[in-house]
Amino acid sequence: MQKSQPQEKMDPEHTRCDTWWTLGILSAVLIGRALAAAVIPIMDETEARYAEIARKMVETGDWIMPQFDYGVPFWGKPPLSTWLSAGGIALFGVGELGPRLPILILSALLLFQFWRFVKESTAPTTAHLATILLATSSIFFAAAGAVMTDLVLLFSLFIVMSACWRFTREWNPAHARWMFAGIGIGLLTKGLMVVAVGGLPIAVWLVLSRKWKPFLTRLPWVTGLLIAAVIAVPWYVAAEMRTPGFLNYFFIGEHFNRFLVPGWEGDRYGFAHAQPFGMIWGFYLLGLAPWIVLVPAGLLIMRRKPEWMQWRELQGGSREFILFLLCWMLVPAVLLTFARNIIWTYSLPAAPPATVLLALSLRAAPSPSKVLRTVQVTTAVMMVGLAGYILYAAQKNTGWPLPTHKGVVEKYRKACGGDSDCRLWVFGERSFSAEYYTQGKTQRTERVNFLLHDSRGNKRDFVAARDHLLDRLHPSEKNHLKPVARFGDLALWRVER
Repeated sequence: MQKSQPQEKMDPEHTRCDTWWTLGILSAVLIGRALAAAVIPIMDETEARYAEIARKMVETGDWIMPQFDYGVPFWGKPPLSTWLSAGGIALFGVGELGPRLPILILSALLLFQFWRFVKESTAPTTAHLATILLATSSIFFAAAGAVMTDLVLLFSLFIVMSACWRFTREWNPAHARWMFAGIGIGLLTKGLMVVAVGGLPIAVWLVLSRKWKPFLTRLPWVTGLLIAAVIAVPWYVAAEMRTPGFLNYFFIGEHFNRFLVPGWEGDRYGFAHAQPFGMIWGFYLLGLAPWIVLVPAGLLIMRRKPEWMQWRELQGGSREFILFLLCWMLVPAVLLTFARNIIWTYSLPAAPPATVLLALSLRAAPSPSKVLRTVQVTTAVMMVGLAGYILYAAQKNTGWPLPTHKGVVEKYRKACGGDSDCRLWVFGERSFSAEYYTQGKTQRTERVNFLLHDSRGNKRDFVAARDHLLDRLHPSEKNHLKPVARFGDLALWRVER
């Protein structure tokens, strides 16, 4: 069957110079993100938690079941993203770049595959625009170098969605097998979430486009399911054998109770993010900043209506492609509209289709090539400003407006001077960043009295605490705390007996 192009086959305004400019801009974006990943401290709570789990994986040598604490299995997520970060730590050591670099490399690969997909589905100029918009959207840029599962899930989701679209263009079973491979990768990243954010949009699109019957009959079910099973099932079997009860907690608790039960108390590893109903739409807008504002504003100034919104004038493949993008972007949001326990990174799966639609909107401009150049220059200015801020904040050291205990750990080590009898305690809360930077040697405490009466009097104890938590202490305990350093509302204290 002859492949049909859903958008412009030719792009007369596209030049080789545009390609090189785009490549240069994307390189600058990735370099800027790498710089940020190398100097910005590991942040509490989510990123530091995953970084510490990855560090424990390297330290203990247990690459099957991630550990929330020593001897305590982490059932919250499958280990693919942890394996990547642990590999970075094994190669580059405990620091900022080690656990983040593999995620950043995966982000670069995703951008390249995204550019190819948009280019073959639309036109080169649209592909350049969409890729720049995706790379510099706030949600993608933040996730691209962060120690979290979201970017890895997006990678698997993109494999699923792009392979599905290509399969329905040519009915080539090789594309379908890639779709099942993406499902297998997603199962190793966030479990059934890849089905929710990928399978449901595909199902809705197949019904609306009336392609469900040939899709289901031509899909290579046997080889496809075998590919997905080979990728994912062995780890799930090993995890249940190693820690019985995992499958029930993960598939029932993490997949259903987390989203349907407000303030779910079964969460073993964090806290429920209770949000108002419909908050996912606000997260969509936040995640697509600044382009969700700049692109519509530019079209309003030019008094241009996006071509893809002129539904009656769209033909065949063009209409199907727009419908595919809309289902990809909107169906998960409709599903999550009724969920309470969500965070802003849940908007990440919608970023690729949304940026394609934004790029297609800019095709309504009188000169798309000039629009591309404007976007390139705007991105370059943003990257220069970001790089300047990162270098300034890194030089100041204490100027990070971020939740991290890295500065406390550095002051603690300096105050100890290499003394092995020093101990660091975090008061009133658990700090994964403190544990990460001390390589698991930080402990949590709710009192100071027991330190005052510790029979091992040769120990030198330090306490990291936030101001509002210190109110829990009795004045007699506070009198034994002497200030060492302060980082906003976080301070390091020395215990004097």
